[in-house]
Amino acid sequence: MDDRPQDVIRAIRQALGMTQAEFGHALGWAPSTISKWESGRGEPNRLALKIILAFAEERKVRYRPRRELVMQAPDGVP
Repeated sequence: MDDRPQDVIRAIRQALGMTQAEFGHALGWAPSTISKWESGRGEPNRLALKIILAFAEERKVRYRPRRELVMQAPDGVP
């Protein structure tokens, strides 16, 4: 992933239409943990990120890193 973990987590949570509290409870973590991760005051480990990505994918939400989106842009478009 090229994006910062907090950006990935926030984007997934928002795409799912969940609050930090709903997201945290659904994953078994305290809402304060989600808040710390999204604000950059803490960082999830690799296992936590894998759990979040799997949770999103089960709900038909896929995260695409910015780099991937840029590579797919037409010529001349940043």
